[in-house]
Amino acid sequence: MLKRTITGFFILVVVGLAVASKLLTPWVFDVFALIIILGAINEMHQAANVHNQFPYRILNYVFAVALVASYFAPNIMVTFLIQTLASLAMFLVCILLEVLQAQNLHKQIENNQLPESEAQAKVGNRTFITFAIAVYPTWLLSTLVGINHFADIYLGIIALIVAFAVTMFSDVFAYLLGVSLKTRKIYPLISPKKSLAGLIGGTLGGIVAAGASLGMFYFAGWLPSCILNLSLGQAIALFAVIGVVGTFLAQFGDLLSSIVKRRVGIKDFGKIFPGHGGFMDRVDGLMFVTTFVYICFLFII
Repeated sequence: MLKRTITGFFILVVVGLAVASKLLTPWVFDVFALIIILGAINEMHQAANVHNQFPYRILNYVFAVALVASYFAPNIMVTFLIQTLASLAMFLVCILLEVLQAQNLHKQIENNQLPESEAQAKVGNRTFITFAIAVYPTWLLSTLVGINHFADIYLGIIALIVAFAVTMFSDVFAYLLGVSLKTRKIYPLISPKKSLAGLIGGTLGGIVAAGASLGMFYFAGWLPSCILNLSLGQAIALFAVIGVVGTFLAQFGDLLSSIVKRRVGIKDFGKIFPGHGGFMDRVDGLMFVTTFVYICFLFII
C-alpha cells in the first residue's frame, strides 16, 4: 500500500509538471506523451512474445512517430490524411513481409521442417497483431499529442487536466471503495479484484473529477472563449457527459487490459512503476478517456 501510494504521488507530480509545461512550450509534453506511447508499445510486444507471437516492432515504432508528427499539421484534415497514409503504408509493408514469411514457411514445409497446419496458423498473425497494437494503444494514446496541439493553449490544458483527472479519480475511488466495501465480484474470471463497490466508486470518482475541473476553471476565470461561448447549462452538460462516459471508458479500458493480461498469462505489463506495474497498467483507461475528450473538444466546442 505504501509503495503504491508513493509511486502514485510521483506519477501525479510528473503528470502535473508535464501539463504545466504547456504554458512555456508544447515540446515537453510531446516528448512526455511519446515516451508513454513507445513504452506502452514495447510492453505490448513483450506480452505478444510470451505466446511466440512476434509483431513487427519497428513498424509500430515508426507508425507511432508518424502519428505524433501528424498533429503538427496546420489543420485536422491534414492530420487525418497523414494518419491515413501512414496506416496504408504500414499495411503495404506488412503484406510484403507476410509474403516473404509465407515463402520461407513454404520452404520449411517442403524440407519437412514444419507441419503445414502449423505454418498456415502463422500466416497473417504478425500483421493482425501489428495492426492491433497500432490502434491499441498507439492511436488511442496519440490523442494526448492531439490535445496538446489545440490552437487554444488553455483549451488544451483544460482537456488534458479533465482527461487525467477523470481517469485518476475513477481509479482511486474504485480502489478505495472496492477495498473498504466487500461486495460481490463483477468479473471474477477476468479480474478477480473488480467489485460492484469499485464500479460505483469509479463512476462517482469520474463525475466528481469532471465537476471539480469545471468548477475550478469557471470560478477562477480560466475558461477559454470557446467554452465561455457556451451557456453555463451547456458547459455543465458537456462536462457531465465527459464525467459519466469518461469513467465508463476508464473502467472499460481497465477491464480490457485485464482480459489481455489474462489471455497472455501475465500479472502486469511491466514493473517500471513499483506497486502499479508498467506503462500499460497506468494508461489502460487513460487512452480511452483521452480519445473521447479529444473528440468532444475537437468537434463539439
